Amino acid sequence: MTIKTPLLKVIVSNVCLLLYHLIAKHIPTSFPLTSFGFWLRRLLCARIFGNCGHGLMIEHKVDFGRGKLLHVGDYVYIGRATQINLNAEVHIAHRAYIGEEVLIYTQDHGNSRTDITMQEQPYIRAPVSVGEQAVVGSRAIILKGISIGRNATIEVGTVVPRDVPEGSTVIGVPARPLQDNY
Repeated sequence: MTIKTPLLKVIVSNVCLLLYHLIAKHIPTSFPLTSFGFWLRRLLCARIFGNCGHGLMIEHKVDFGRGKLLHVGDYVYIGRATQINLNAEVHIAHRAYIGEEVLIYTQDHGNSRTDITMQEQPYIRAPVSVGEQAVVGSRAIILKGISIGRNATIEVGTVVPRDVPEGSTVIGVPARPLQDNY
């Protein structure tokens, strides 16, 4: 179904957003509601997100605010209780895997001025991108302006303050390349 009127498109998007946050977000992904929960969230997110590819699997309790700045490729998985802060765009490429309770931030306070308080500092916003077939482990934290390369792996609990190159694996706080020799 394509919606041609901009006003009607905004109304449909807002109704879907309301239904997501009131109902669909809370439907567990346990038997017997597994298929229904994934189906309903996928249906609503297709009308909420800026772009939404085919085969999205989004677990329950995922929070993404208004969702318009979120762009998701085909066959993306987003784990339970993930929070995506959308003050700038977030792009998640095809077949990316986002684990449970991942935090993705697109803004933070500036801290360059010492003559004013932190509350008065301007916000700094920057987009985040997760590359094709990248894997982000549970409870990882991705900070603003980060680009995660294709086939990269972010290990569980890692804080990512800088870009992650294609095909690499990072671990720790802050993220550093994984060494095979312990």
